[in-house]
Amino acid sequence: MSEDDMLLAHLVPKLTPQVEDAATDALAYVLNASESCREALIDLVGDRNFRLASLESVKTQVVAGSKNEHRLDLVGYGESGAVPLIIESKFWAPLLDGQASGYLDYLTASGPSLLLFVAPVVRHAALWTKIQEQFAHDKPDVRLEPVECGPDMKAVRIADLGEHTRVALMSWTTLLNVLENADASAAPDVRQIKGLARTQDDAAFSPLHAGDFNTTIPRRIMNFNLIADDVVDARGVPQG
Repeated sequence: MSEDDMLLAHLVPKLTPQVEDAATDALAYVLNASESCREALIDLVGDRNFRLASLESVKTQVVAGSKNEHRLDLVGYGESGAVPLIIESKFWAPLLDGQASGYLDYLTASGPSLLLFVAPVVRHAALWTKIQEQFAHDKPDVRLEPVECGPDMKAVRIADLGEHTRVALMSWTTLLNVLENADASAAPDVRQIKGLARTQDDAAFSPLHAGDFNTTIPRRIMNFNLIADDVVDARGVPQG
């Protein structure tokens, strides 16, 4: 059975338009069930100068803010209930106001802490630019210093908050591959999430709808780019 034929990949898009929420809930299930997966996640996002404290549990759809204005996709809790990790899951939904600049306020760990965005690789360049633009607009006095990372991850440290606070962007593929290899008993569940993520990465063109000019604009841009590439490949550049 291929990842495209997985049960979650088949059912979730049929049952709900909130595919990102379903993927996040599935990810939380895996992390809560497997200490090895939680440790693997900590290792993945850290380096010799930066390591999150142990994660005891995670929770999804956490409402936060003085007016309940924010809904955090996934919050990771340490031993004392402090929050060293917040994960925002993205497939094709846009970056909302305050998701990058504002969510830092909910990281309450005294040590290293991380706001991690997880998104398809094809969105990384555009999404990372939006994240940095949001900081520039909302918190112009904050200095973002690049952190050296692997090819499927980008990160900055928030210089004004010390060495221990970071914002990062990672691919679903990188995250799920690490979790799949971390715990054999959790691997079947992780492969279900991989199948769901793979269907969302699929950029096959579908008919336009009225709502495509708001939340799905990033995906449509990819669709049109692929059509242009296909035309060029089929006819050849010399033919114009």
